[in-house]
Order: sequence, then C-alpha cells, then structure tokens
Amino acid sequence: MILVEAGCLTSKAGRRFHEAMNDDTASIPFDPAELVQELRRFRERIPNYGQLTVRQVQSMTRVANLPVEFVDSGLVAAKGYQKTKELIGLTGEELWQLHDDDGPWTMLEDELVVLLRGVRAANLKRRHTIGQAVLRIYTVLRGLIKQKEHAYLIPFFEMMKKANHIRGKGKQKAVAEKEQEQPAK
Repeated sequence: MILVEAGCLTSKAGRRFHEAMNDDTASIPFDPAELVQELRRFRERIPNYGQLTVRQVQSMTRVANLPVEFVDSGLVAAKGYQKTKELIGLTGEELWQLHDDDGPWTMLEDELVVLLRGVRAANLKRRHTIGQAVLRIYTVLRGLIKQKEHAYLIPFFEMMKKANHIRGKGKQKAVAEKEQEQPAK
C-alpha cells in the first residue's frame, strides 16, 4: 500500500507485484524479468543507494558499528551543541533523523537478505532437479547404447560424455577406452 501511494509501483509489473503481495490466493509465480525490472526501479528510490568496494566496506564498518550507548550520547551532544552544523555539516536534528531512519532501513535490509536466501534456495532446487534428471538420462543412455536397437542414442550419449566435467580426465579416458572396446549389440 505504501509503495503504491509513494508512486513506486506505477509500472505494469509493479502493479502485478503489489496485487500478488496483497492477494492471499495468488499462486502464479512472478515473471523473473518483470521482477528484476521492478527491483531496478526500487534502486532509484533508495537514499544513498550504491555499491562499495571491499576496501570501502572495511574502512567504514568499525565506525558504523560503534557501541549504541556511545552513539546515543553523541547524538544528544550533537543536538545540544549549537555549532554542530559547522562541525559536521548536519544539524543535531538532521543527525537524529538519520539515526531514526536507520531502523526501518535495517529492517528492510534483513528482509531482503531473507528474500535473497529464498531465491538462491529456489534456484539451487531447480538446478538440482535438472542435474538429477540429466545424470539419470546419462546413466540410462550409457546402458541403452550397448543394445543394437538403441544405437541411434550413441550421438546423444557421446555429446553428453564429452561435456561431462564431473569426472577427472584420467578416469574419463579409461572409461572411454573401456566403452570403445564394447561395441553396440
């Protein structure tokens, strides 16, 4: 609701995303391309959005994670000091606002991490299913090509065997030599 009111979901994909998120009966999977497009639109609306190098992250992490009590007392001091704006470029109130904004953005970050883990898990499951099926096909073809009536499968098996990078080179060569010794029946 808030995203629609803020104008974030004005595209067709954004409206479908919003409707699906608010529809308990929605069982139609998202189109990944549409979702990617919408996520890219979100990037434009996130204050200070950008990427950091490893070195930048390392240099910022310690200061960004000061003890809470120290930060809180520093914020109080910033609000009480009359020349905070000249000292750091922000007023005490502006600094407090940044601090207040941090909680919801951190909550969003946590949710996105959970979402990313779920997407990664779904992709892994999908690839695993494909891999299991291909390995099963390979195993079955290896047996079938030994029978004369299934000789037409030999090119498919050979193509798979050539592309198989799972086994070490030495073992592949030994298996290939052994299979050449056994002609199709």
